[in-house]
Amino acid sequence: MRVLLISTDQDSARTAFGYVAAILERPAFRHKVHRVLADTIILKSGIEIQCVPSTKTAPRGLMVCCAVMDELAYWRLHGAVNSDEEIQLAIRRGQLLIPDAKIGKISTAYAQAGV
Repeated sequence: MRVLLISTDQDSARTAFGYVAAILERPAFRHKVHRVLADTIILKSGIEIQCVPSTKTAPRGLMVCCAVMDELAYWRLHGAVNSDEEIQLAIRRGQLLIPDAKIGKISTAYAQAGV
């Protein structure tokens, strides 16, 4: 199972990954980390934390217990190949078998459109 942090592009995803890795290096959390890879943090509980760009293919085929849609107001809108609606639908498909799956949507203000 995975926790996905989905950012606007690959550079933003790398930055977000750095923030998450830095938090998990703190003494309070360090003992929960099993392994840190280039784009994935594996916790001792078996949960994998990944930061990916906002494309509808990024969450495909993954079981996603929690997803955070970062800077959502800046994603492509309805009608685009990787629109915010398509990405959200791809995330929800990966959550079908997880009863308490969550999606968080965070952003600075930009547009009053989209999900």
